[in-house]
Amino acid sequence: MYLVINLGLKSIRGIIFNTVGKKIYSKSFEINTFINHGFVEQSSEEYVYYLNKIFKDIKNKKLSKKIKYISTTTSASCLLFLNKKKKYISNIYMVLDNRVKELSEKLNTKLRSNIFNIDDQILKVLWFLKNSKKNTALAHVLNSGDYLNFLITGQIFTDKLNFKKLINNKYNLLSKLEKKNLIKKSIFPKCYEIGTSFNIDKKFVKKYNLDINAKFILTTYDAICATIGSSNSNKPFNNISEVSGTVTSVRLITKKLKKLKNKNLKVSSIPLLDIHIIGASNNLGGGLIGWLKDFLLNKINFKSIEKYFKKSNGNLFFLPLIFGDRYLDINSDNGGVVYGLKRNSNLFDFVKAGILSAGFMSRKYMDDIAAEGFKIKSVTLSGGLTRISFINKIKAEIFAKKTFLCNEYESTAFGCFLIMMAKVNKQKFTSICKFIKTKQVTINKKNYEFDYKNFLKLLENYKNTNYSIKNKKISSIYNTFL
Repeated sequence: MYLVINLGLKSIRGIIFNTVGKKIYSKSFEINTFINHGFVEQSSEEYVYYLNKIFKDIKNKKLSKKIKYISTTTSASCLLFLNKKKKYISNIYMVLDNRVKELSEKLNTKLRSNIFNIDDQILKVLWFLKNSKKNTALAHVLNSGDYLNFLITGQIFTDKLNFKKLINNKYNLLSKLEKKNLIKKSIFPKCYEIGTSFNIDKKFVKKYNLDINAKFILTTYDAICATIGSSNSNKPFNNISEVSGTVTSVRLITKKLKKLKNKNLKVSSIPLLDIHIIGASNNLGGGLIGWLKDFLLNKINFKSIEKYFKKSNGNLFFLPLIFGDRYLDINSDNGGVVYGLKRNSNLFDFVKAGILSAGFMSRKYMDDIAAEGFKIKSVTLSGGLTRISFINKIKAEIFAKKTFLCNEYESTAFGCFLIMMAKVNKQKFTSICKFIKTKQVTINKKNYEFDYKNFLKLLENYKNTNYSIKNKKISSIYNTFL
């Protein structure tokens, strides 16, 4: 059996799959997030506490001896610092933590570029060294996934894709900082290929009554695993995986890599599977729908969304940039925008605009991938948001492609399992993706092309304006009647 520890932005889950991909165990715990003046953190102690609770529960259910392989997959760009004794000396600096905002803006101004942002890990290391009282004790820099790996194996290491994010060596910054003795490269974890096997720490094995021969298999971060776990088994190389959890990932898997014109599209290569993954993530997904619910004072719930959507007769357009947009490089300070607000606009109009906007943003990413010459014949949906069937139908209508829903919405954990399967059984990608089961989303064939084109025009105008005011301390709020 295969155990996946999946740490997301809101929870940590332990999921066991058998050799044919059936989920036979699942346990989850919510993780607290602390937000204070742009600092977004989680507790290292909570990670240890809940990881132990998951393994204790597996032991109590007499499943621990049956586990042959273990891996972890977590959110990317979440940073942690350890001392020489490998004890944590900080909380987890989360993705979208804003503490290096001023530093990134100063660098961009100095270089007359726009290449640094608040998620650059090197800048957060610099911030820690300058501002933390424990800076002299720093011996290891790693992400949240690497930390879980360490707790299980007793070793500090990372995979190549996570390492790339950790170093994020824009402008050759790491080498320049190393020459000035501001950062030592030795503090970063050793890097290995995805699929590398490690022994599990002997004390960990004894504590939780694990099989002494069980192995830890290195996989990678959540967006990549989720793309693999939500592929289309019939047309795996002509399919977009749209994964909506707290955030949304839109990616395509290909065997042949072309030189991309759009530099904002990320390329992640996995030699183990002989594939390349192309696409990006944004700050939408379930987080947007949850925000919409809270923004409207909890007047709606997930079950009533369809009712509110259908009651709308208005024509609002919402650019959902309330968290910024990593892919479009839109600063979160500029905020979201509502177009077409009129005196008779109502709650129903806002709900409809919010839902459509999430679909339009994913469609924008899909179109950008297609513009690189990739043929897209289908879309598969997965992630926690897919439990709202009405939103799946709306997305399918917006995408105007055959759209399928993954039977296993936990596509991140499932993709992590599939990578382990490929390593253990020496299988190719086309073999492991046959474990993915889907069903086609039925739609009413409503045409959203006109609305989508208008949305793109508004988005482009906003983006151009956003660039001109990016470094000014104002918010851009535009209201246009259509």
